[in-house]
Amino acid sequence: MHHIAREPLVVIAPPQLAGDTDEELLKAAPFIQFNKRTWAGQQIHQHLADRQIHVELGMEIDSLEAIARMVRHGLGVSVIPVAARAAQIASGVKWVPFGDPPVYRNLVLLQRAHHPKAELVRALCQILTRYGPT
Repeated sequence: MHHIAREPLVVIAPPQLAGDTDEELLKAAPFIQFNKRTWAGQQIHQHLADRQIHVELGMEIDSLEAIARMVRHGLGVSVIPVAARAAQIASGVKWVPFGDPPVYRNLVLLQRAHHPKAELVRALCQILTRYGPT
């Protein structure tokens, strides 16, 4: 397993929405769920359940960019991962860390043990780590 990046999960909401905490924002508008079939979607769903935060599900979407656009247009709130170099996704919205302490998703690359292309994978990981979304 090769660690590539660590991205914070943040609650995003329309700028005019009342609320200062992640829980207040999540309860203030319909929830736009990041696809629960993804690792991040499962992590978000589980963290909401663990904290017993009940949201009004509006829709479930695969695209982080589409979710951010919908939130910008006032259609709801969401929880998304934000990479430092991709923070423009969350521009134009109010955002607060998800959780206290904040929750992160880890991006990793898995490979089979003793794979014949291990050197190629190692080189790819170095490039992703150097130029990737951390």
